[in-house]
Amino acid sequence: MMPEEFKILLVDEDPDLVKVLAIVLRRHGCTVKTALSGSEALRVFARQSFEVIIIELTMSGMSGIKLINRIRAIQPAQKIIAISVRPKRCRFWDSTRIPMPFEGGILDAPDIDCLKKPFKIKHLFELIDKIREPESECNEGIPDNTSRWRKIRMLLD
Repeated sequence: MMPEEFKILLVDEDPDLVKVLAIVLRRHGCTVKTALSGSEALRVFARQSFEVIIIELTMSGMSGIKLINRIRAIQPAQKIIAISVRPKRCRFWDSTRIPMPFEGGILDAPDIDCLKKPFKIKHLFELIDKIREPESECNEGIPDNTSRWRKIRMLLD
């Protein structure tokens, strides 16, 4: 069974994107907090825990990479989805999973997936679904059609 409350922190300096994504995620049962900068995200993260944090990698000021490093220093197991307009910032969820260079190093964390902007909302739901319902013995025998997230994905296809 899925948790009743699935908390997401959404971090991007584009207020329009943040607003739209927050609305969509809330309509599908998520509790969403937003931040328009890395420093604001750290303040929110310090006060609350989240099942997943969605982070834009190429923000001005504190970059998404620096934010990820700071979050991981505090909470090494924090689930993160990275988003970026620049495809060579990280490995993408539908790629061959070869680490790609970015300014300052390589984002090569096997548990961080990345979506290239612009992305389809169904692809974001697929990544959230992977985090929300990890493959485990607990899910064996449960038909796919019982998953709310899978139903949402089918509607968006």
